[in-house]
Amino acid sequence: MTFRETAVSKTHNLKMLVENCINLDERFEAIYDDCIYLNPFATLYRYPDGNLMPEKKSVIKALAVSKKIDEFVRDLIQQSSS
Repeated sequence: MTFRETAVSKTHNLKMLVENCINLDERFEAIYDDCIYLNPFATLYRYPDGNLMPEKKSVIKALAVSKKIDEFVRDLIQQSSS
């Protein structure tokens, strides 16, 4: 959104952010489900105590999904800059 010089809301809500991105570029639909998966990590585990630690397999998946989103966005920016 910043790349497109569009105002970005200050939020941890990835669902809202990806929906805003989809409004600018429908290609963001490709990462919609990934953002939905990551959304709880933004708040639920932010201040973990003994009962709120995610399972290892969830963390591994979250890291993979985060990398996928990062690569997707970087590729779009690179394509738009060329």
